[in-house]
Amino acid sequence: MSIVQNITGCFNTTIGSSGISRREYNTILKKSAKALSFIKIMISNNNPLFLLPFEKKDLISLEPLVRKFRHKFNEIIILGTGGSSLGAQAICSLASYKTTRNHKTPKLTFVDNIDSERFESLFKRIDYAKTGFVVISKSGNTLETISQFHLCFNSMEKKIGIKKASKHFVLITQNGKNTLRTIAKYLNILILEHDKDLGGRYSAFSLVGLFPAMLAGLDVYSFRDGAKTTLNEVLKQKNSKNLESFKGAAIAFSLAKYRRKANTVLMPYSDQLISFIPWFRQLWAESLGKGGGGTTPIGSIGTVDQHSQLQLYIDGPDDKFFTLIKVTKRKKGKKIRPIVRRNSDLNFLYNRTIDDVMNCQLKVTKSMLIRNKRPVRLLEIAKIDEKGLGSLMMHFILETIIVGNLDKINVFNQPAVESGKKLAKKYLRDI
Repeated sequence: MSIVQNITGCFNTTIGSSGISRREYNTILKKSAKALSFIKIMISNNNPLFLLPFEKKDLISLEPLVRKFRHKFNEIIILGTGGSSLGAQAICSLASYKTTRNHKTPKLTFVDNIDSERFESLFKRIDYAKTGFVVISKSGNTLETISQFHLCFNSMEKKIGIKKASKHFVLITQNGKNTLRTIAKYLNILILEHDKDLGGRYSAFSLVGLFPAMLAGLDVYSFRDGAKTTLNEVLKQKNSKNLESFKGAAIAFSLAKYRRKANTVLMPYSDQLISFIPWFRQLWAESLGKGGGGTTPIGSIGTVDQHSQLQLYIDGPDDKFFTLIKVTKRKKGKKIRPIVRRNSDLNFLYNRTIDDVMNCQLKVTKSMLIRNKRPVRLLEIAKIDEKGLGSLMMHFILETIIVGNLDKINVFNQPAVESGKKLAKKYLRDI
């Protein structure tokens, strides 16, 4: 089993009235059986979200382009926003933890906003002849991405000419008529296909997430393999009560339904998961925040936020459900040797590793939350590498879909976001 969790800190037998009863939990867990059938049907129907972890051909076909870009460019800038960027950022963050790096691996820079100062700074420092661009927008009509693309192409065109500039760009968008696709065809820019049935926040396992990851030199096959491992656990089981993703979803839904926990706090104790947090926030908020439902996702990082947010979490409003993530197989680090050996106040640190301190602080956070009757679960994963991250992302995707199924929410649309996009274009026309 790739992921295990301890949910005892969420029950009333542990934290009193703030926690749910076993009866409430078991009722919801039993209802989640419908979600298990729903997911299995999606898998059997080759839904791209669940089909991709079992695929390799699409990645193999990308390898020549990846080699070309890695050889040609020293820096590759990824343009996109929301689901077109966050998944790739979460995956590519692993590259900085690689102990051995290919000297030909280009620097990857994600630009996911439209801040003018950011672009001015970017254009002043880049080497135009050695910089490539990957432009990602499922719809091809995302206002921010269209703006990003035009700024970058205009700047590149002035420096090296329109024909050469076109060879520095790759566009990822869905098939059919859209703004970016029309422009790319006019400029003879290479277009890679974004599956029209795959929403942005669910696209990390597609080329949206994995083309940048391949450019970064990561093992994308292992990433998909991790997701496949989690999915196979679902396929093998006939009862949802034996699956970690269903247990987690039942806990989250029960706490929201029966104890009005309006916020869900994700707090990993690993810097490797810093970029994972924004991806999770979008996944949870955009999938479940509809019709007055959903809970607000809050991101924290251990141990940093013990010194900034924990006071509120422990002594503020009791409206939160906490998920702590522990990585069980990690480098221990060098042993700490107090400089002043005679200082008895530091004797407890002697021969301890930095990882000992990390694990101790995680234990403290969990203990303090339980003491103060705040519902908390501990999720454990062996390792945060490509395979481990793939497994973790699929786990949370499943939890999200299950909660949506329990709450009768369509987790694959985002009507409020689409309304906002239309309004933004109207305001621009009215300026």
